This record gives sequence, structure tokens and C-alpha cells, in this order.
Amino acid sequence: KMIVDFRYTLGKRTAAVVLFHLLCNPATGQKLRPVDGEVSRQSVGKAGPSDPSIISPATALSSGTQATFTLPARANPTLFTGDYSYTISVPAGTTQLKVDLTTATPNVDVDLYVRLGQDIELSNGMVVADYRSEGDTANESITVNSPAAGTYYIGFLLWTTNTAVTSTVTATITTGSTSNLAGNTLVVPQFINGGGWTTVLFLTNTSSSSENYTIRFFDNTGAPRQVAIQGSGTINTLTGSVSPGQIAVFQTSDAGTLALGWAAVIPGTANATRLNMFTVFRFHGSGAADSEAIVTPGNMNDRSLVFVYDNASGFSSGVALVNPNSAAISLAITIRGQNGGTLGSDTINLAANSQTSFFTADRFPATANNRGSIVISSNSGFAAVGLRFSPGFATFTSFPPLK
Repeated sequence: KMIVDFRYTLGKRTAAVVLFHLLCNPATGQKLRPVDGEVSRQSVGKAGPSDPSIISPATALSSGTQATFTLPARANPTLFTGDYSYTISVPAGTTQLKVDLTTATPNVDVDLYVRLGQDIELSNGMVVADYRSEGDTANESITVNSPAAGTYYIGFLLWTTNTAVTSTVTATITTGSTSNLAGNTLVVPQFINGGGWTTVLFLTNTSSSSENYTIRFFDNTGAPRQVAIQGSGTINTLTGSVSPGQIAVFQTSDAGTLALGWAAVIPGTANATRLNMFTVFRFHGSGAADSEAIVTPGNMNDRSLVFVYDNASGFSSGVALVNPNSAAISLAITIRGQNGGTLGSDTINLAANSQTSFFTADRFPATANNRGSIVISSNSGFAAVGLRFSPGFATFTSFPPLK
């Protein structure tokens, strides 16, 4: 058995790292795997540019977002690293990292490798990786429980020769916050504090029975977010109870640096609809009157929402989107003009418990200086809120999602 390790140039991919391996039994064509799962070799030849700084970097992944790639056909089994690699940044407090490889090309064999801190490589006759999945198909999965914080590199070994392979890789990070929220959870798609912004949450019990609640605050990655709530201190979770007809009020401060995120109000009784609520966004600017808007909550079940946008005559429309689920989702976007004609489409991928917000003209240039609607749909529930700002951002109001 023999491995040849060299670097080459392919079009604009200057000095992409590709490791070619002849790692099979010539008589049977079967893979040779020592007991410890590493791959050995008898000799290595290596050639490449003297300046390794010209090697292209790996591609960074976002949690829960699929990346599609193609491994080119090679005459020998090949370990693809360098700019064929991917990375995922794992924050402290992560409970699980899961990397999935799914291959569309039939009848091929691809192995999956993950390594903390540096790319997968060959050393002393072995493929160096911290985690590996080496089945006999091209659909592989690696799960790392309680992973250390840092950057994890993902590489692929293509065993099938003379065949280009198209695959997708997904790296999903699970934090302590990424749990299944109850189906009757009320979702606050945007929860703001600081920078002159205040959020006031009004929670009431419209039933004839008392109800417990838990309020959890998240940042835009889905991690728990510390929020200063008047009378409660700086917390990421609030619990309490509201009697029939009672109103509980929770307010942030407008002082300090602007901080964005979202919140979940979880009733204590499964499937109950005793709680109802809304939030008030308030902006206090120097030398101007305060501006406020009321925002009604989202839920766990809406799978299709329509937003009206108004970017004409100096106005600006923004949208915040939340995935309250414990798994990643994809949102299909259709952009329409004022006359109903389709102006474009897009896809937004949201990791578990994550949020994104943007001005529509920035994300969808076709909406600039225009009015119309944006249709958003998904196979899983999501929540959203829209805001419309006056010219110069002096005042604003909410644009509720339409169903």
C-alpha cells in the first residue's frame, strides 16, 4: 500500500491541499484499516509550494446550515483537506456537536473526519483526526458530546476512484438552551435593550385558572442571554405565576450598549391557552419624542407568513425571524412588488433556536425604493416581526405578519 501526498494548483484554487492515497488490497479492492482505525502506509512522497501561506483557507460553516460541495474524480483514493475542508466554531457551553455527511452520488464511498484546532492531515503513516466515521457508504455522521470550545475542521476521504462526488455537509451545535420548547410557547421575535431601546412585555392570564410561566431569553445564536429586567436583576430565565385577570409587566432598560435577541414565554400547563401577551418597543432618542410600537407574539406553529414592506419615499422596513425549534430550519422567500408580480426568491437557513434580523432593502435589493410583500414559508414553525421606520429613522411602527 502507498500514499502520495502533494499539493497542486487547480484553476483559481491555488495550492489546494489534496492527499492521494492508494490504501486498498490489490487483490480484493478492500480498504486496509488497522485495528486502531488509523490508515498506515509504507512510503510518502510530498511536493508543493515552498510558501504554505498561499494555501486557501477552509470554508466556515454556520450551525445547522447545509453546504453542498463536489469532490473531483481522482485515479486513486483521496483525502481532501485544505480549501476542500470546512470549519465550525464551537462556543463554550456547547453540549453537542453533530456533523452529518449526505451524498447524492450513488454507489460511492466517502469517509468523514473531524479535528479540533487544525486541519486533518497525514503524519507518520496515519490520517490524523480526533473523530472519524468510516463506514462503507458515503453517508456518515460524527457526534461529539460536550465538545471543547474551539474551531473544528472537517475533511473527507473519497475511496471511490474516477468518479466525481456531490455531497452536503451539516454541522449542528447544540447548547444548553437548545431544547424542545412547548408547543404552546409564545415567541417574542425581537427583545431589545440598550442603545436607547426598551422592551416592555405585558403578560396576562385571560382564563379562570391560575397559570405558571417561564420566560427564557436567547441571543441570536440560540444561547442563553443575560438581560437586565427591572425589579428582577440580570437574568436569562424568569419564572412566576399569574392569577386570572392578573397582569405581569417586565421591562428592560434603554441604557448601555444595544443588545438584540428574542424571548420565549412558556406556559406551565401543556397545551393550555391561558396566557396572552404583547410587547412594546420604545426608542428614546436625544432631543426627540419617544417612539413606540406594539408587537404581538408569534408561536411554534406558523409555517407561512406574509410581510408587507414599504421602502418608498425614504421609509425603511425591517424584519426579524426566529427559529424556536431544537433543529435547524430553512425558510423559502418569495418577494413581490406592489402589483403582485414576483421580484425574486431566496432561502434563509436558521440554526436551532437562532434569530436573524435585517432591513429588507439590504437583504433583498429588489425591494429598495419599492413597496410590496414578502412571503415566507417553512416545513417547521417560525416566528417573525416587521418594523417600518420613517425617513431619517425618527419614528417607527410595527408591521404585523399576515396569515
